Amino acid sequence: EEAIRLYDDAARVMRTNNMREDLRLARSYFDRGRLWEALGGFEEALRCHMQGISIAREQEQVELFAEFAMAMAFILSDSALTQAAPLLEEAMQMLPEGSGQLGTLQAHLAFALRSTNDRPRIEKVSVEAIEHVRQNNDAVSLARALQLSIMSLRGFPESLTTRLSWGHELVGVAPAVPNRHDRLHGIYFHLLNLVEACEMEEFANLYATYKADASSGNTLHHEYYVMNLQIMLRLLHGEWEGLEQLIEQALERGDSLWRGADGVYGMQMFMIKRATGELARLPTELVQVAVDAGNWKPGKLAIYVEHEMVDEVRSLLPAVIEECEDVSTRSA
Repeated sequence: EEAIRLYDDAARVMRTNNMREDLRLARSYFDRGRLWEALGGFEEALRCHMQGISIAREQEQVELFAEFAMAMAFILSDSALTQAAPLLEEAMQMLPEGSGQLGTLQAHLAFALRSTNDRPRIEKVSVEAIEHVRQNNDAVSLARALQLSIMSLRGFPESLTTRLSWGHELVGVAPAVPNRHDRLHGIYFHLLNLVEACEMEEFANLYATYKADASSGNTLHHEYYVMNLQIMLRLLHGEWEGLEQLIEQALERGDSLWRGADGVYGMQMFMIKRATGELARLPTELVQVAVDAGNWKPGKLAIYVEHEMVDEVRSLLPAVIEECEDVSTRSA
């Protein structure tokens, strides 16, 4: 927060002295945006990046424009990710031929396309991104592209084999990433894929390393993610004692860091109440939080059934059946 204040002071001096053309002003917006992102201030971060990208466009600073576009793609919520796609495509068109930034931009574009649910296009862009980045022989850029590609395809069960392959490659290059937050982010999503694949021995080994790295300070997001992984493991093992308190603590930690924390909380409470036969006792407000969390249709259907919400069941059931049949067909 002190660093943000200093950046604010510097930007104020440059604006007062008519230094809009000085790229240090645009760079100060970028750095402030990243700091706000680390603190969970996503709206403030987005405002910084919008101001900076305007300057970069005016000054025809292609690489800086691309950096801002990528940063915006990473912090926008799922519902607004499509706003980032045109900026990323604009940046790709501005790049000179053979630019080393192309692959990284493509990976961010795949990430921004998540909200379109267009799996073939997302996967195609992701594969092209990784191929381009591999040509640069840059482990940091490769780790970033792999991480974004894995995140882009989450929610498509039939992509698990691809995500696992990319995740194994990511684990190999992650030690070369100097920024601990960035290094840990990719590992976290690979851990989720390992759970999805029921590769629990590999998960346990990687989780121990991840937890130790995340617990060494200044990684607030990952301290929260560690708590969520602990909750996940206890849910899987049926260790109920004290679990609701841990879920409450995770919400308290995550609420200021990530706008989706309440949705995760709702789903965690749904899972423990369902497992202990108390789903009907789930408070009405938590039912809505759980239902609103993401797009997990089977979970929503279970809540509707338990609470005898007949109209909602009738409305959602065809979509659940269609989704299951679609996944079965594509996985065959």
